Amino acid sequence: MPPDYLMRKFLAVLNIVLLLSGIVYFIKLCDLSFKELLLISPEVYLLGICFLFLYIENSILRAILIVPVLYCSGTGIFLYSWNGIDLLMQAMHIVLILDAIYLAVGLILGFHFISFIIGVVLGSVLVFFFRFQQLGFFEKNKDLTKKFLPERISRIYFK
Repeated sequence: MPPDYLMRKFLAVLNIVLLLSGIVYFIKLCDLSFKELLLISPEVYLLGICFLFLYIENSILRAILIVPVLYCSGTGIFLYSWNGIDLLMQAMHIVLILDAIYLAVGLILGFHFISFIIGVVLGSVLVFFFRFQQLGFFEKNKDLTKKFLPERISRIYFK
């Protein structure tokens, strides 16, 4: 049994539980479409992708995933409150940060430095284009943005 076997299984279970919880909350209870969910709360999709990449051994794909995960979860952990339904979001952010650390440490300890650098650059480009799309969506759908994003973010976009 590899030394990271238990950690991988633990993260996989957390990813699946939070992924299903997020889907039920946003799609069933809040009645969002999949596109709206992607642009308002990409953490839900990232949980599913992280689950897959815990078992896919492609080092460049793993490295590409690190930047979007850290961007969405690293900023979100400081913007969402720690009460009510936002606790679900905070749990997602914490698990995604653990996923990113697990993937980064695995790449570094496996001496995949070139893959790590290429992946971080490509992941940064991916985040840039995603953020561009997200800002356009926020501008067109101000009612959804005000309803689902924390007040701190809504104040920034809608002064």
